[in-house]
Amino acid sequence: MERAPPESEASLGLIHAVRYGSSRDSPVAFLIHGRAGNVNVMKVFARMFHTNWTLIAPQAPLTDEYDGGFSWWDYKEGSDTIDNSINRAEEVLFNFIQRSIQFYALQPTRIFVMGFSQGGALVSVLIQQRPEFWCGAALLAGFVVERRRRVSVPVFMAHGTEDTTIEVAKARSGKDYLTAMGADVTYVEEPTGHKVGGKGMSALKHFITGLEAQ
Repeated sequence: MERAPPESEASLGLIHAVRYGSSRDSPVAFLIHGRAGNVNVMKVFARMFHTNWTLIAPQAPLTDEYDGGFSWWDYKEGSDTIDNSINRAEEVLFNFIQRSIQFYALQPTRIFVMGFSQGGALVSVLIQQRPEFWCGAALLAGFVVERRRRVSVPVFMAHGTEDTTIEVAKARSGKDYLTAMGADVTYVEEPTGHKVGGKGMSALKHFITGLEAQ
């Protein structure tokens, strides 16, 4: 994946990286980083996708004081306003997704979305708000923001039992919620911290390959 040229970023409103697929109608995956991430951090997941996929990884618009990265919403806001901040972030991201498909003249047969940590939480909102848009989704070391809406999307979740940033109990409750809302959830745990280990990466690859075969 390579950083998009300045004119592309100016048109779409967010810094982002792109890897072009084999054709305009190739499937597209959007890779959403977590808190204090940047345009480069999701590149590690590019190898999960066959080279015919187009990959787009946007950078969040808000500067985060933590390690100088970027975030989708401000954690310093009070609990009474954080929900609104998440909704605004979802609108910004979905607007970017729609515009980038048009800007790059893509006609994808499938659209997949993957998020890590805070990005995973944002993905959970995307698939509840607009379930018909996605062929599948992945929440990696993340958590679910409940919007009480049906989810007709295959979902992959991976979480570390030793994660001290987002405890595994939160992932488990998120899995139960999405299942209750109608999602077909593939859930993987392994003894690791706030990351995706070997077991999770292998299962994620298998999950994506299964979507390709549909």
